[in-house]
Amino acid sequence: MNHLWLALKEGAVEHRRALLFIAGVVVGLVVVVQTIFYFASSHEAVCASCHIMKPYVEMRKESTHADVSCVTCHSEWRFAISTTYVKYALGLYAPQLRAEVPDSRCLSCHEHKDLDTDQTFLKGIHFSHKNHLGEMRRGKALHCTSCHGGHTMMAAGATRELHTDVQREVCFTCHFKGAEKGQAATGCLVCHGPPTTVVTHQGFQFDHASYLKRDVRCALCHVEVTRGDANVAKDRCNTCHVSRIEAYDDTDRVHTIHLRTHQVDCLRCHNTLEHGKVQMAPALGERCDACHKPRHTAQEQMYIGIGGLGVPDTPSTMFLARVACDSCHGEPGGDPRKGAAQLRTSCVTCHGQGFDRMVDDWINEIGALLVDTTSAVQRAEAAGRALGARGQQFDEQLVRARHNLDFVRNGRGEHNIRYAVELLRSARADAAVVLAASGGGALAEQPILASASGYCRVCHSTSHLGTAISFADATYDHNRHIAAGLACQTCHSVEEHGKTTIVREQCMGCHHGKEQKRTCESCHRVQAGFYRGSLAGTDVKGEPDVMAKADVGCDGCHDLSATEPLVKVVQKACVTCHEAGFDEMLVEWINDDQKAVQELAVLVAQAEGAPGAGSHRAEIAQAKAIYEAMLAAKGPHNTSLASDAYARAKKLLAWTK
Repeated sequence: MNHLWLALKEGAVEHRRALLFIAGVVVGLVVVVQTIFYFASSHEAVCASCHIMKPYVEMRKESTHADVSCVTCHSEWRFAISTTYVKYALGLYAPQLRAEVPDSRCLSCHEHKDLDTDQTFLKGIHFSHKNHLGEMRRGKALHCTSCHGGHTMMAAGATRELHTDVQREVCFTCHFKGAEKGQAATGCLVCHGPPTTVVTHQGFQFDHASYLKRDVRCALCHVEVTRGDANVAKDRCNTCHVSRIEAYDDTDRVHTIHLRTHQVDCLRCHNTLEHGKVQMAPALGERCDACHKPRHTAQEQMYIGIGGLGVPDTPSTMFLARVACDSCHGEPGGDPRKGAAQLRTSCVTCHGQGFDRMVDDWINEIGALLVDTTSAVQRAEAAGRALGARGQQFDEQLVRARHNLDFVRNGRGEHNIRYAVELLRSARADAAVVLAASGGGALAEQPILASASGYCRVCHSTSHLGTAISFADATYDHNRHIAAGLACQTCHSVEEHGKTTIVREQCMGCHHGKEQKRTCESCHRVQAGFYRGSLAGTDVKGEPDVMAKADVGCDGCHDLSATEPLVKVVQKACVTCHEAGFDEMLVEWINDDQKAVQELAVLVAQAEGAPGAGSHRAEIAQAKAIYEAMLAAKGPHNTSLASDAYARAKKLLAWTK
């Protein structure tokens, strides 16, 4: 071997000029060939010379990049001596070609400033390249080719038609995969925005804006918005790999390798997912008018909350809950008495006892409002006719008032209480305008129609509100406040049914205001009685507190205008009248009272579970009443009586020892 090596070395030295010449010729030929190929490759004929590339070339001709040469984006194909052509020459190329185009090549033509502008995509969707290309989307770093994938083999073997075309299925994969039914992972309004058009569904017109104001979820009507799952079948991995699916469940790793590093088209792996109005909720359950002539159009429109004039669409809460007509009503044509019984039974079945009576309240209240509003509209119509030609200026108000009035009557306002009340309020307001302008007199105030929350009274009559409730550490009476002129929306939200929006501080602004004429005892009866020597709800009685004997009123210690914490305010009052140190005594009284209440609570609980509790029920009940009364009375209001009350309760429970 050494002799061979020496011979070759000697030969190379001896013929070095010839070898250098040959090497120079070869290098020169390579340079010439590469130079020629470099410029020739910019012509599509070079790419089209391979049969496997012809579909790509044909699509490019119809695309937005028809005037851009292939190698402008795929510059690695400009070098004849490369692994790509070596594999092709040796027949080792893959039948499914795939190219990686880095974002930098796209941005060399499409500058960032050109992409930052808002653009319209599909049906008026406002799209921003900046948000998708410059930020992580659902934890994934997207590239230009993530959306502009051009020609790619999809799950079913179908292909795109245009090179660099936007693949909307990729959008759907990102926005809907993993989202709950009827929803997008990013939310519907991100793309669609608040819809402004009025649409027709099953013969009814819907204004999306009215529903969005009430936070109605899109999925309530758009039940199914996708078809397909965008999943990745395991056997699809075998298209490119051989037995390399150990990381199949590691989605972060898979996306890092395939999407971030190698820019593999999403649809090469994911199943196709379609988006649209796949399944819509029926407007009113079974559509009887598919076979029969429509007879209940007015009732249906009332229930849906459409059809009025000058009043926003207001769907019934039952409609929003997808309660169909036959959920409450029986088969048409049956015995009306049985139908009425079934209607009330369905109320109790879903909502509980007492809700059957609410139906009667609705019917009675709407009936009374119809009588009142009918009288008002008839007076206005008569006043308009009396004006003759001058009355034509009120035609719009009169037509609107009559339409809304008849609509509530024919549509049976009990199908949608809130909407019916608003329609009658509008009709009455139009009538009032005509009467005022024509000298026809004013309308008497109608309590239910007098405020925006008046419709509350249709369901919550004054008889239903008679029960006193506890709020903000005081006893609250609805009827007393209604009689004082407070409207429901003063304390409750009109939009969010039943929600209490008022807080204690707002109550105090009225009750503790300078113009408040009521006494403290009207709300704080338990504390006031305890202060004067009587524990409410028990037989514990004693001497009034020393402060009460000295005729010191509540405001002698409590400054109603103060904004500081209660204890600090009372402490200031202590040292104002007494010497220093009485403020600390107040804290001692409070701590002692809290300790005594806690001890009594433990004793009551132990007594209730102790052996023989059944024979001492009366004692337990009396002790528990003292405990609950002391929680409200607050021991510092009468420390002497507080000691007597706790001692009495402990004596009642002495049998547990």
